[in-house]
Amino acid sequence: MKTISHSQMDTWQKCRMKWNYRYKANIELPTQSPPLASGKAVHTVVEEALAGNITEEDVLPLASAALEFEFQGREDPQELVEKYLPGVVRAVSRVPKWAYDYTDWRIEEEVGSDYLCELHSVTPPEANDTGKVDVCQACFHFHGFIDLHRVLEDSIELVDIKSSSKEPNPKDLMLFNPQLYYYAVELRKMYPDKPIFVRYIIVSTAAKTKKETIEHEPWLFPNKLLDKTEKMLLKLGSEVGNLPILPSYSSFACGWCDYSKICTASVLGIKGGENAAIEEYYVERERD
Repeated sequence: MKTISHSQMDTWQKCRMKWNYRYKANIELPTQSPPLASGKAVHTVVEEALAGNITEEDVLPLASAALEFEFQGREDPQELVEKYLPGVVRAVSRVPKWAYDYTDWRIEEEVGSDYLCELHSVTPPEANDTGKVDVCQACFHFHGFIDLHRVLEDSIELVDIKSSSKEPNPKDLMLFNPQLYYYAVELRKMYPDKPIFVRYIIVSTAAKTKKETIEHEPWLFPNKLLDKTEKMLLKLGSEVGNLPILPSYSSFACGWCDYSKICTASVLGIKGGENAAIEEYYVERERD
């Protein structure tokens, strides 16, 4: 049975060409883009703080170490660390106090389950002579790691902390990022009697900003929405790797894509051909 991660499913849904480069050709950037590296550093520090593993005095050295790790391989790592470190520290300091008051956070917890096609959901597959279960390519195991959530007596709360130099609308993040929907589906299977809520916390990395922190009241995931998401997951999972990669079409999102320099569907390009671009800008990731 093939295994599909939440991020892989998200990539397939948004752009099959990007999925092809990342998960089939195993091509990835040797270095992180500065905004992504900054966001990962914020996540690292905040998660350690919420887990009670560090104190306020540890924030600066841990943030610096996290950025150094993310920027390794670049020509100017120390300059980038010095440039982005103040923003990371600001963002961490702007996480609401109530988040630190809780001691029951579940951090980076793995969730997942098997999704069987229509045929095998009715007639479960049997093990062969080797003890392995033979299933078709439409069946898959779906898994991922939830950054932050709390399991309460009467509900479940998913929390997603985002750092940004701008002031994004939480509703836009909710619409653009289906991973929280996927996590909610998996959590409902684990806790069928508990309603699931989601809350975004957006902390600014900017020195001057109108809103240092953007919050909202928890939003409920209606069961009707989760039913629809689960059906979509089953459909998408059966398609991953089984449908043609093309057609893929260029869009405004192409400008943010790591693979825009080699993508045949992108309006961006590079002289020298695809192989030259791969050799110059990318490294091949060894398979697990």
